Amino acid sequence: MGSGAVRGPLAGMTTTAMRHLLTTACLTLAATGLAAAPAIHGPKLSASSLLLTVSEGEAPGRAAQQVTLDCPSGGTHAHPGAACRAVAAAGGDLDHLAGSPETVCPMIYAPVTASAEGAWRGRKISWKKTFSNGCALHAAAAPVF
Repeated sequence: MGSGAVRGPLAGMTTTAMRHLLTTACLTLAATGLAAAPAIHGPKLSASSLLLTVSEGEAPGRAAQQVTLDCPSGGTHAHPGAACRAVAAAGGDLDHLAGSPETVCPMIYAPVTASAEGAWRGRKISWKKTFSNGCALHAAAAPVF
């Protein structure tokens, strides 16, 4: 036997059979890696978990404030219970938050952009809206933002 000869259980296999075996092994490894992928990317979101961000300006940029809201009453949000109830009352549609309509805000343009990413009752949420200032954000979206 020369130095390139195959020994052991693979001896005598044709090139086609060897390629088939290697292809099957690679596909099996790839499928196993794909099945484990969610665990690699961090914790799984609960059925109602949102990342809430407020950035200065008209476009999301460097976050001035960022919290998590895990419903029914968790996360890093200062008032998770009230925020979860507000999102529930809006049916998960952040454009329909009741906010704080009695709030009177100054007519000063200092835009802030609020965004929410995550899931609400198993439905994907990706929401972004710019407000004229922080007071206007509070008036429209309290107690969530």
